[in-house]
Amino acid sequence: DAGNYKFTYNNANLVITPYIIDPSSSSGPNIAATANNKVYDTTTTATGALTMTGLLAGDVVNANYANANFANANVGTAKTVTFSGITLSGPAAANYVMSTAQNAGPVTATANITPAPVYITGGLTAQNKVYDTTTAATVTAGNAVTLSGVLGSDTVTAPSAGNYANSFAFSQANVANNLTVTPVLNNNGAVAGSLALGGAQAANYYIAGVNIIPSLVANITPKPVYITAGLTAQDKVYDATTVAHITAGAQTLSGVYFADQSNVSVASTGTYTGTFASPSVNQGAAWAVAPNTSSTTINGVGYTTVTGTSLSGSAAGNYYIAGVSQSLSANITPAPLTITANNAASFVTQNLSALGYTVNGLLGSDAVASATTAAVVSSTNSTALSFSTGAGTYATTVTGATGSGLANYTITYNPGVYTIVPAGQLLITTTGTTTPYGTAGTIPVPTVSYQTTGNVVISNLVAGTPVTTNGITTYTYSDGAGTNISFSLAPTGTTLSGSGNINVGTYGLVANSFTKTGGNLTSSSAVVTGDYNVVPLAVTITATPRSVVYSGAAQNQLAYTTSTPILSGDYVAVTGLASGTNVGTYNSSLVVGGTTSGNNTNDYTFTLVDKPLTITPYIINFGSGSGPSISATAQSKQYDTTTTTSGSLTMGNLLSANDQVTASYGAANFDNANVGTAKTVTFTGIVLAGPGSGNYQIGVAPVTATANITPAPVYITGGLTAQNKVYDTTTA
Repeated sequence: DAGNYKFTYNNANLVITPYIIDPSSSSGPNIAATANNKVYDTTTTATGALTMTGLLAGDVVNANYANANFANANVGTAKTVTFSGITLSGPAAANYVMSTAQNAGPVTATANITPAPVYITGGLTAQNKVYDTTTAATVTAGNAVTLSGVLGSDTVTAPSAGNYANSFAFSQANVANNLTVTPVLNNNGAVAGSLALGGAQAANYYIAGVNIIPSLVANITPKPVYITAGLTAQDKVYDATTVAHITAGAQTLSGVYFADQSNVSVASTGTYTGTFASPSVNQGAAWAVAPNTSSTTINGVGYTTVTGTSLSGSAAGNYYIAGVSQSLSANITPAPLTITANNAASFVTQNLSALGYTVNGLLGSDAVASATTAAVVSSTNSTALSFSTGAGTYATTVTGATGSGLANYTITYNPGVYTIVPAGQLLITTTGTTTPYGTAGTIPVPTVSYQTTGNVVISNLVAGTPVTTNGITTYTYSDGAGTNISFSLAPTGTTLSGSGNINVGTYGLVANSFTKTGGNLTSSSAVVTGDYNVVPLAVTITATPRSVVYSGAAQNQLAYTTSTPILSGDYVAVTGLASGTNVGTYNSSLVVGGTTSGNNTNDYTFTLVDKPLTITPYIINFGSGSGPSISATAQSKQYDTTTTTSGSLTMGNLLSANDQVTASYGAANFDNANVGTAKTVTFTGIVLAGPGSGNYQIGVAPVTATANITPAPVYITGGLTAQNKVYDTTTA
């Protein structure tokens, strides 16, 4: 029916407007946002991603943003991030628009701002410590502790002094010098302990470590231990000195940590030296004996240790023997002392001669000041002689000696002979002589006299010139009245030692080869006064000190010296030279024994001087060739701005099967931090451990290996713009 109508066409537009996206809406197309966590950097800038959700069928739209910002710059969790400058792109982007209504919600997400790391760069000092089996280190802070890593104008201060406990550790636990001390980090990567930053922005940071050049270093020094049992002080005969000898058996120690008790023991047994509390003979209770001490150097520091002792075991290097807690005592028993009444004589009817005595066996500064002497009829008849006593031989006695130090002796009093000379018998008067054993005594020129039948004493005889032949001196005298006399003098009653010398003792004198002419003397024998006193020969025996490098074999002191030789034919045994195998100082403890023709050592007075046998560590110089050695391997790493790396050390060619030695190190460092191949790595703070480790020492040559530093990856994070292109079938 169109022909029935006349049409007028009025055209108009169909307008399709964009869908308005309101982020606060809970339905329809919208934008979902995610924000990235970041480390505090003083700004609110954030990053993230926008995703379109709920788009109408078939639409492809991308959401972009110009800015994303946290509400503030401070550290926090689930912090709001607001995205602004949002634009849409993609094939259907024109079908959508962001709401501009005032009540439209912003596009937001949540994310965390985590603390930024800071590093302590100065003002700290690592403290030395005594070995305690742990790596725990003490670090103290001065007034100028400095930080690196604080951003912008933030105010952040370092922890104050006294807050650095439990935050640092040595690179290893054993005794050594110049060990690296580094922070202990907790599971969050922060320095452990109670370290706290100060300042207005302190909450935005954490202490991530220490960046001090040169590194913090300190020493672990050895711990003192004490011998608690196994020593016995030896009794001795008084010798005027305080020298003591201590025998050692199975010794026990105190002060060793439980973890080390199976790895530390006293290395040496035998004889140690000590000192009596007094040189005198003890009356009643025994004298206390203190072991002798000496100075030893460990890692350049001097320590006082018990002389002659050393430690063994894998942990021995962490300790030193500082003393003996065991109470030691011993007795000093009296020495023998002989006091002999001198022979004396006088003529019948004449006044008696003065009596004297001879002392043999005094030591040191001891002295006999006086003694009581007497001339008596016999040993059983103590009637004193007088000028009226008839001619004959009688006993002289000595008793009751007084003086200094005599309580230290068992005194034997020996009688002498007093002769009342009849008329007509020659009296030879001498002052006697005292001579050391092995030396012929020189008797002063005697005087001679006789008594006539008229009781007149003739004493002005003229002496001729003495003549000595083969060591025998012949004396001649004349009275000018026809009487001529000739004789020699010699000790009587002597015994001889193995060397053919007169043993120590006090002997009388006799006139040998006595001849007379003329009629004034009626007796064919002579009476001689004076004594021949042989005293011990003083000999100092000194052990020869020896220093030898550890070889794995037993070492001994090779010899001793004497100030005066032991006489040929006398047997004197000297024992107590030091011996040892492991590194240490082994002191001799000389003892004299043996016999001299059945007289033991009474013919000598010995002064014994002990000297050490020192066994020093074998010095291992890296790369020196044959013998014990240390080898190193180092790990390659990726460049990280530091020289630090890791590796391993191995010991080889040790000198004894008993030596089980391992090597550890405190630090391993490349020569610089830059990328390179076959770069030198130097190991420092090397510590040896294990049974026998004390027998070795690393020399001055650096221990090195080679390894590589490879480049580190970097990523471009800004400044690039991707350009649109016309479709060309590729992804270029």
